[in-house]
Amino acid sequence: MSDYHRTAYDDALDAMLDAGITRGRADELLQALWEQAQSARETERKMTASASGEVLVKDLEVGDIIEERFTNWSRRKIVTRMTDKSAILRTDNGQDGRAPLTLKRKGKVTDNTVLKVGHYDLTDRLLSELSAWYTMGDLRRTRWQRGLLEDLPPFYEIFGYGSREEMPFAGLNEGETVDTVTVALGVRVNIKRYPNQNTVMDGKTVSVTSWGASVVDPDYDHEFGVLGWRYRDRETARKAVDMLDHALRSGYNLETAIRTVCQVGNDSLPLVDRDKPRQASA
Repeated sequence: MSDYHRTAYDDALDAMLDAGITRGRADELLQALWEQAQSARETERKMTASASGEVLVKDLEVGDIIEERFTNWSRRKIVTRMTDKSAILRTDNGQDGRAPLTLKRKGKVTDNTVLKVGHYDLTDRLLSELSAWYTMGDLRRTRWQRGLLEDLPPFYEIFGYGSREEMPFAGLNEGETVDTVTVALGVRVNIKRYPNQNTVMDGKTVSVTSWGASVVDPDYDHEFGVLGWRYRDRETARKAVDMLDHALRSGYNLETAIRTVCQVGNDSLPLVDRDKPRQASA
């Protein structure tokens, strides 16, 4: 055999033979070394896979928490049900989601994988509450998000977060409260200012100040219901507050009044997106 075709195995074998080790014994030793190296590589591969948390979707169980990672942020989802085609998910922002068991690429079907980051034991009660996310009402939903319900664990805890502030986009676009108005039934509403909001004027994206109004939880100090946040100016935001006052005096319950005013206000009142925006003074 020429030196061009020699391998590390050949060099090791020659070294053992030169040291007086028989050919049979040398082969046994080299085979044992090769198996140890293979085992070490396999262990390293498994440890890397375990650290990354990559698992097959078909192996997920109810209560498993998965995470989607992007360049500057991430999003977590929890498995609420498994079907023969996908994992049914609830996202940490309340939205529905699903992960297919398989993917088809270039005509080839492959098992889908996701990043598993934890597990939370979901009781039948929690599964029921998660399923009712969109129908439970803004007041209860917001209190759950903030961990204020005595009968349920904090919403953020279910997704493996230590606090609400750890969740993606927590506190995003909360705006600046410039005034608080008390309307019918003692309901407090914050007039909000939102600087540096993008909109399109004459085909160009420009930065403007928008205005809005948010209703304060009657039993706590946090906001839970939004009457709008893209109004053209402060006076328009105040009109939305007056609409809420009228709705409450007309017999609407608080949550229904908020939803009605938000819809009507955004349909009929001047917005920075629909009417000529202008920079309003505080």
